[in-house]
Formats: sequence, structure tokens, C-alpha cells
Amino acid sequence: MQKHFTLIFLLFATATFAQKKPLDHTVYDSWQSIGVKQLSDNGQWAAYSILQQEGDANLYLNNLTTTSKINVPRGEKLRFSADSKFAAFLIKPLFATTRQEKIKKKKADEMTKDSLGFVNLTSAAIVKVPRVKSFKIPENAGNYLAYQKEPLLDTAKKAKTAAEEKEDNANDFFAKEDTKESAKKTGSDLILRNLATGAERTFKYVTDYEFSKNGKQLIFDCIGSKKDKTVKTGVFLLNTEKGTIKTLVNAKGHFKEFIFDEAGEQVAFLGETSPEKKEIKDYSIYFNSLTLDTAQALVDYEIDGMPAKWAVSGDGKLTFSKDGNKLFFGIAPVKKEKDTTLVDFEHAKLDIWGYKDDYLQPIQLKNAAKDAKRSYLSVIDIFSSDPKIVPLTDIKLPEASIVKEGDANFVLAATDYGNRAQTQWTGARISDYYLVDTKTGTRKKNHICSGWSGNCFSGWKLCIIL
Repeated sequence: MQKHFTLIFLLFATATFAQKKPLDHTVYDSWQSIGVKQLSDNGQWAAYSILQQEGDANLYLNNLTTTSKINVPRGEKLRFSADSKFAAFLIKPLFATTRQEKIKKKKADEMTKDSLGFVNLTSAAIVKVPRVKSFKIPENAGNYLAYQKEPLLDTAKKAKTAAEEKEDNANDFFAKEDTKESAKKTGSDLILRNLATGAERTFKYVTDYEFSKNGKQLIFDCIGSKKDKTVKTGVFLLNTEKGTIKTLVNAKGHFKEFIFDEAGEQVAFLGETSPEKKEIKDYSIYFNSLTLDTAQALVDYEIDGMPAKWAVSGDGKLTFSKDGNKLFFGIAPVKKEKDTTLVDFEHAKLDIWGYKDDYLQPIQLKNAAKDAKRSYLSVIDIFSSDPKIVPLTDIKLPEASIVKEGDANFVLAATDYGNRAQTQWTGARISDYYLVDTKTGTRKKNHICSGWSGNCFSGWKLCIIL
């Protein structure tokens, strides 16, 4: 009898093992992971998405009080409204559709675009809007949602370009570069929607936009159009409560990096109005407040404190201090324009490396694009009677972390300058740390940190006073 039981057990174990799918490369695509994870401000709704290695994701919104659920196929990048009554998200195209379009080598503007979805969490009613490029919701208050549509394709122009492509490329070496540059400057419709009432307002040919945290202000840049002369070009500020618009900049140019202070009463942004064909653009920092009718140039290359042959960086990030008194921004050495008398393939290319260099040549080449866009943190006291900038970092002290959300009188800066060569064989980074005064720029090397952290001085917990 015991032999029979043993035989039956072995047969059962063999059959069970045979039913299991072998773990090989074919099963990887079905593996799942958690994507977005977010809780509404009132704690009533929990949202998360389930992603697949290859396939369509699913977004789930769970009511933690009633246990009701809302499922959104292919949803991602979810944001709850500040009052927890609405949620907005992007809906990706079907994975199979995108895959076929890539196989057919369709151009980026010809591929199926994302849709916008927003749901009323009380009624569970979902509204979908096709061909949406991005959306934003105020962080702390307001019932508003702003979303930007994808530019519409000009099919007639596209057909003409396809027919004449070979001839154009043969006659004009720079044709492709011009096309790329034009595509970057194409604006599209920006729609402001009141989520409570459903009322919408449209602004045409917008390239960038941003809400204040309290939702009372919406700033946007309009590039205009040669076909529509009724649309004004420049930067505009909309009061969402009153519906009034203030013109901040009445000029054609490139404006970006819009940022409001904590109270939503001040706004700053980067901008340049250089000639379109000029390679190196002259960026300035524009500033506006409730008491100013238009935006003023707060920082340019001529301001006191700017190092010689340095200027405002178009790749830097703007940050207000929490109290709104200081503005942090990036500066960089002025770049040299390329020699346009020769086309690219006629320039000699030579990479030189010496054993005393900080980095090996492959690392230098890998970091070249990032280093070309590197900016160095500086600060200005907005309300000073003697406006000047204070550089806080430079080439030898490149990294800095803002302390106490900018309200502190110093930043924590770090550098591995002079200690980089040995990282090639030790694999460890050795850094020196400094406190840099935001009023004078003086540096004090009297603290070391046990680990580099963006919030190192938030509570003096990670630092040792020497």
C-alpha cells in the first residue's frame, strides 16, 4: 500500500511541475510593476497604475471609504484637484497601435497621440479629449484644469514637402535643420476649463504655460501666427477669478521656465528676443508682481555682479525663496558662435586627452552635451535698493543645494574639483563642502556631510560641525 501511495504522489508532483510555464525570455513581457501612486488631499481616494513590460497599463482609483473603484485603461500621469473632487490623467494609445506605427516608421507628428481624461469623483463620470499634449492643475487651490492640444497637421503642406523633398535637400544643405527649428516654435491651443462648471476658454498658438499654486493666475506664452493677425504675440497673465488678461511682454521671442512665488503674487521667467537666425541667444530674467503693469527685465548680462564674459543661462532653473524675497537662477560662460563659413562636414574633428585630465576621454565625450548646458547657481535680492547678483557656484564649485526652501542666508555647495582623477581607479567620489553666503558669496569650509542630500541642512541631522 505504501508503494502505491508513493507512486501516486510522484505522478501528481510530476504532473503539477509539467503544468508550470518555464521561466524564459518569453514571460518577461507579461511581468507587471506599479507605476503612479497617489493619494487625494482628503485621504479618500487612492490611485495607482499597473504597468506591463510590453502591453497596455491600467489606472485604478479606489474610494477608501465606500470601496468603489474606477478603472481607466491605459491611464497615467494622474493628478488630483486640490479639493479632491476631480482627477485628471493622460490616456496612452493602444500598445498594438503604437507598435504598428513604429514598424511602418511613421514620423512623430503622424503617430497616434495621447488623450486627456478627467473624472468627477462624485459621479464617476469621465470626459475624454483627444490629441492632448499636456495638462496642469493648480497645486494648492482652484477648480481649474489647463491643457494644451497637439498642433494640427497641415496635410497640404506636408504633401508638398514630400513631393519636393529630394530636390529641396539637394539644393539646401540646412533644410532639415530649418524644419526642426520651425517645429519647435509651433504653438497650439491652450484650453482653460472650470472643472466645477464645465466652462472653457481657449488661447491660440501657445508654447508654454503655468499655474500659480493657488490657481488664481495662469501665465502663458503666445507665439502668434502669420496666418492669423488677430492673435497677439507675447507673454500674458490671466486672472482666473476675474477673467482679465494682463500683457507682460508685447514682443516676439522665446519665453519659458515660468515660476510663481508661494503666494502667487510674483512671477519670473526666462526670455530672449534675439534675432531668429542668431545662434547664441541673449537671455534675460523677467519679473512681474501685482503692482507692475508689465514684466521688467530683472537680470541681464549687464547687471552688477555678473562675472566678465558670463550671462544668464537659458538652461538654468528659476526658484523663488519661500518668503518671495530672493530669486535663484543659473548663469554660464558666454558661448562662442560656430563658424558658419564652412558646413559641418568640412570642419576637422579631433579629440585630445591627457593623463592629467579630470575624466577619461570616453567620459568627457559622454558628458559633453550635459556640460554644454550646465549652469551655475546665482541669486538676487528682488527688493534690494542696490540690485546686483551674487554668484554662488562656479566651474570649480559647480554643485549647490538650496537650504530651508531658499529662506536661509546660505546654500550648501559641493565640489570634487581636484579629486576627480583618482575616481578612475577607486570608484569613490571625494567631495569638499562649503557654506556659501547668499548676500556676499563668501565661502566657508567648516562643515562636512556624511552623505550628499538635497535637504542636508533642513534640520542639521546629516551634518557634522567641525
